[in-house]
Amino acid sequence: MFKTLLTALGLGLAALVGAGDAQAQYGVGGAWTCVGRCQIPGGRTFIQERGRDLTLYNEVRQPSRAYFADPFTIVAIDWRVTGRIGRGGGVISWANGTRWVR
Repeated sequence: MFKTLLTALGLGLAALVGAGDAQAQYGVGGAWTCVGRCQIPGGRTFIQERGRDLTLYNEVRQPSRAYFADPFTIVAIDWRVTGRIGRGGGVISWANGTRWVR
């Protein structure tokens, strides 16, 4: 029982520590280009990083607060959409059909 509890606590801690892995590994902050189902195809998008907090700006400059749900998933709070980081950090595929690429 005690060993199981320690294992569960260790896994939980590892998940919390790992939440910033994609951010640290890929450095998602900076300029991106919107492709796919965008309001302005080819429009410039931007991610601003402040510690673990993110602010996203879409191609029409609408901001959204955001955070990492796991090392490869960004949750855009105000837009109510999630994005999955893929291809070595070079693309974010959003649940609404848009993609941001570098």
